[in-house]
Amino acid sequence: MTRIFTISVAMGLLLSPEALTLAGNATGRAGHGFVGLVLLAGLAHLLVSLTYGRALALYPGPSGEARFVRKAFGAIAAVVSAVCARVTMAVCASTALLATAGYVFNEVFLYWFPNLGFSFCLLGFLLLLNLLGKNAATIGQLFFVGLAAGGLLLLSLVGFLEWGNPPPAIPQAPTPLAHMPEAGLACLLLFVGFDLSGFAGKSGRNPATAMMAAILLAGLVFCCWGSVSLRFVPASKLAHTSIPYVKVARAMLGQWGRIWMGLIILSGASAAVNALLMAVSKMMTAMAADGLLPPFLAKGKGNTTIAFLLLAAAVAAMMGLGMAGEPILETYMKAGTWFWLLHYAVIQGALLATMARVGPGAGVQKKAGDWVLSISGFAAMVSAATAMILLEKDWSLLGLVIALLGTVLFLAGLWIFFSRKKGWLTQS
Repeated sequence: MTRIFTISVAMGLLLSPEALTLAGNATGRAGHGFVGLVLLAGLAHLLVSLTYGRALALYPGPSGEARFVRKAFGAIAAVVSAVCARVTMAVCASTALLATAGYVFNEVFLYWFPNLGFSFCLLGFLLLLNLLGKNAATIGQLFFVGLAAGGLLLLSLVGFLEWGNPPPAIPQAPTPLAHMPEAGLACLLLFVGFDLSGFAGKSGRNPATAMMAAILLAGLVFCCWGSVSLRFVPASKLAHTSIPYVKVARAMLGQWGRIWMGLIILSGASAAVNALLMAVSKMMTAMAADGLLPPFLAKGKGNTTIAFLLLAAAVAAMMGLGMAGEPILETYMKAGTWFWLLHYAVIQGALLATMARVGPGAGVQKKAGDWVLSISGFAAMVSAATAMILLEKDWSLLGLVIALLGTVLFLAGLWIFFSRKKGWLTQS
């Protein structure tokens, strides 16, 4: 059950409504080349997950990743790398996902129920689920992910076997090569978040297997859904819509397909928000216990309630201030995703630095395969982060990334300085 739960935590973010939109747009841009791009992107992230396995074998537990980066590059790098990526995404992506869930519930199920009201109700339900205890949160996560993944696979089967409406005659136009870089980048972004499995399992268990399983399962779902999408909706429409999944479901089953997809979106949004808040709160608690974040987050011997409540309060504040649905929120999410790619590169670099320093018997063997593995993963993630900046039409993303990095660097520097002065920060 624990291994399945760790996989479901990563799958929650990988199968979110935002990921389905990204996958649908990439399918429209790449055409039938989408499956090949997904396979290549999955392979790149599998290399990164193997590196995580090597790192967490040396430093097991939820705080292992931060301790590994701190050992290689120092405390500030450990704080900035994780906080800029995961905390930013936990707050901003959760806000966007809850807004999407509210919109879908209002449009598909109850027209009279206010969008924002449902978003707050869903956030409250997820908060209550986690306050009831780990068993309730685990069962809820398994249910959400099972409904989202199972619904997409079943809907794909319906499309392949033509149990609903027959696919229309869609002329097969050649895929413009100019769109392939954007499609390839989108496929790489589809798997960002697989490492949340590292904060869901038992402290003494290496989560690399669960990470790889999540990547493979998500890749299977994307390939099936992308292939069936091209049978029912022209690629040009998939590439330029914010709701490609709804268009495909309606083309397949009409109004019933719309309702079916509505349930999948609500489940996927719940799974993603629940996974982000659970995993990132655990990360914050573990980092606080190591002196990398304020110590009040670690009160209660590993109890993540304080960090969870802070994240939930930040999400509620974002929605209360009217940020849900605002264009700037998408830019915040892109910045968080960019930092997450950079965080992957930092992990690769930390392993390279560790292998370069240690000798035989120090825990890391200088194997040629490990060097190739880390260098390949590092190159892939740095290339993806660079492509995000170069292919971005709105250059405000670059400015936001620089501003966020500078702010967190300054705050982290202050915190590390005072932590060392008061003796809170201990090396491991």
